[in-house]
Amino acid sequence: MPYLINKEIYKKKSDIITKAQNIILVTNVDDEINGENYDFILDLLKNHDEWEHKTSNGFLGITVGKSIHGTTCFYIKTNNGIEDISLHYAVKCLKKTQ
Repeated sequence: MPYLINKEIYKKKSDIITKAQNIILVTNVDDEINGENYDFILDLLKNHDEWEHKTSNGFLGITVGKSIHGTTCFYIKTNNGIEDISLHYAVKCLKKTQ
C-alpha cells in the first residue's frame, strides 16, 4: 500500500527517505528549508510521534544542521532554540494510505 506525503503518493518508504536525504544534500547547514521541500519535510515530520512535544514551545521552521555525532539532519526551530528530529523515525511512524 502507498504512502501519502504532501499530496504525493510514494510506493515505498525508501523512496520517501531518498527524497528527504536529497533535500538535506541540497541544503546548506543552518539554512532553513523552504518552498516545496519545506512542504514535503513538514508533512513528513508531522508523522513523528513526538512532533507535538517537540513543537510545544512554538514552531518557527525547519533547518538542516550537524548533530553532535557529525551527521547532517533536520532540526525544528522553536521559541526556545532548535531541536533535532529524526526523519527515519518519522518515516517509521507513517501510516499507509487506504
